Amino acid sequence: IVGVDAAAITKELATAIPEFVTRHEGQIPAESDWSISAFATPGIHGRPTVCVHGGPLDFGRWAEQYERGLPVVVTDVRQVPDNCWPSEIKCRSRMHYYLADRAAAARQPGARAILLDQEGNVAEATSANVLVYRELEGLSSPPDDHILVGISLGVVHELAGKLGIPFMRRRLTVEELLKADEVTLASTSVCLLPVVECDGRPIGDGVAGPLFKRLLSAWGEMVGVDIMGQTRRLAKS
Repeated sequence: IVGVDAAAITKELATAIPEFVTRHEGQIPAESDWSISAFATPGIHGRPTVCVHGGPLDFGRWAEQYERGLPVVVTDVRQVPDNCWPSEIKCRSRMHYYLADRAAAARQPGARAILLDQEGNVAEATSANVLVYRELEGLSSPPDDHILVGISLGVVHELAGKLGIPFMRRRLTVEELLKADEVTLASTSVCLLPVVECDGRPIGDGVAGPLFKRLLSAWGEMVGVDIMGQTRRLAKS
């Protein structure tokens, strides 16, 4: 999309990422996960600059959010529209996320922000995809062309198929978000987090719901990790 040689960058990263892991392997505590980021810029003289960096995730700090859920706030900060840059580009400028979370925290400390698209429909949370569950309908997520499609969102789609849960991508209104039986955020670092409150109003019963627990358990079985148990142990260590 931005005119650089993606195949060459991919080949370079295929060597750089394992090298990064090998260099820092001794620094990774038992049971911990690392966040490893790879990115490329257009560079100079026609040669892209490719970078890899990372560090350990403080996975234990999410233990309480897994169990109690988290609040979200719908902010006035909008998702970047396609006429600025295509939604499929993972642009590292996240100023809109920063401003949205700042606005959410000002209204409710500890809340994550929900961003809307230019038409006022639900787009995504800051660095996470939004999933709405209604018992009579199944799971819904905004259309691919209105969000940065996350790999974790794809995993949820796969798990929903295995569990027999309908999954669709469609426009979602704020009212549908507020009236959902469950709302879940999906992202790489946490896999899934339950949303229990939006704009001060409870989502469903106001607690982490049964579908969230089914999905997180199925995710753990798929990767061979008790995700909830891991966070609890790391929170105590």
